[in-house]
Amino acid sequence: MKSWEQIRNGCLAAALLSSIFVLGKAIAKPYGEQLSQPTYAFPKTVPLPGWQFVQSQPHVIARSQAPGFITAADDLAIAGHHYRYLRNGKPLDIEMRYFIDTYKDVADVVEDSTLANRPQKFTTVQSPFGSYALFQRSGKLHLSACITPTGQTTVTDGELRGNQTSLNVLATRAIPWFLGLEPLRDLRCVWTRLSIASAKPDQAEVSTESQAARDLAQAWQEWVQWWQKNYPPQP
Repeated sequence: MKSWEQIRNGCLAAALLSSIFVLGKAIAKPYGEQLSQPTYAFPKTVPLPGWQFVQSQPHVIARSQAPGFITAADDLAIAGHHYRYLRNGKPLDIEMRYFIDTYKDVADVVEDSTLANRPQKFTTVQSPFGSYALFQRSGKLHLSACITPTGQTTVTDGELRGNQTSLNVLATRAIPWFLGLEPLRDLRCVWTRLSIASAKPDQAEVSTESQAARDLAQAWQEWVQWWQKNYPPQP
């Protein structure tokens, strides 16, 4: 009985200390600061082996200057960036958006990142890092997925949430969550779309064996590996 009382008292003491810590953190950080919008600046250059870097620019649309060009995805993105690379005279464009607990489904981002808001059919492909979507639009072959904080790639909301419910992920976040430092599940998404020219019509069936698809898959592997080591910090 005595040992049980010691365990209980220890748990109560730990709970009390964590409560004091969270209260102190709330007092130390002004309320307005806690509600401030997170910010993030994408790097100007990202190395991509086998490709020559050409240019990059942040994806910024001033609402006051061009309100009609603001998409739903622009509205909810913390930050966005465009990169362009070149190989054998063929350009590769990479578009990125950083979402925090908003978009978790690639189909929704693809639809809401254009003013037309057109649903897009795609083929889901499995890779060593997870899944990605492959689709044809506007004379280009596109590869798109969410890169998650664990370094896995997902296409659907269910995949992203499932990625955050594995025991090893929950175990690493249990203590920060208990102390009120972080949410139990990290549902951030670094949405990425790689695009390369394709001679096939938009309605053509996507083939993972085409040269364009192989080029995208190779670039995607290098891209994901870089972001696994350089993921945006927890806001």
